[in-house]
Amino acid sequence: MTDTPGPRELLLAELEHIGLVDHHAHGILRGQPTLDEFRGLFSESPDPRQWPHVATGVTYRRAMRELAEFLECEPTEAAVYEHRISSDPAHYASSLLRATRTELLLVDDGYPPPGEGTSWDELGELAGCDARPVMRIERVAEEVGELGLGRLRAEIESARQNRFAALKTIAAYRGGVHL
Repeated sequence: MTDTPGPRELLLAELEHIGLVDHHAHGILRGQPTLDEFRGLFSESPDPRQWPHVATGVTYRRAMRELAEFLECEPTEAAVYEHRISSDPAHYASSLLRATRTELLLVDDGYPPPGEGTSWDELGELAGCDARPVMRIERVAEEVGELGLGRLRAEIESARQNRFAALKTIAAYRGGVHL
């Protein structure tokens, strides 16, 4: 038997030196979640009736094991959740974010809603990396509202001048791809 690394090990070793880019990051909610809200963070469902069911999912159960190993606690949902709510939210988030060794975050400014979570620059500070905002067009449309389509266009056209790295729409989520 040889100790020569195989192709998989060589690839993983090479990837260790490549910085990661998260092209679809979101700010972190500021509040301390209930257990069901915590479960809901692992789902895209906004419906709280669905959140208890998240705990039965294979990916959630695996996430609990992985988080428990990282957090050095018992590999149970209860232990991971208890660690989460007993920790300083900024320290908890920062330790998880920094462990990814991400070099750039592109942060959607449409979720969580303004004031409910960290901003793009706060998220970058927590992660210890560069961060850039991504303008969610629907957020801007809601803000300019009655000011009309002309104002929306002006905001979008000035996105780059206002330090946005990209534009994003969730139109397909809300109405499908046939607009």
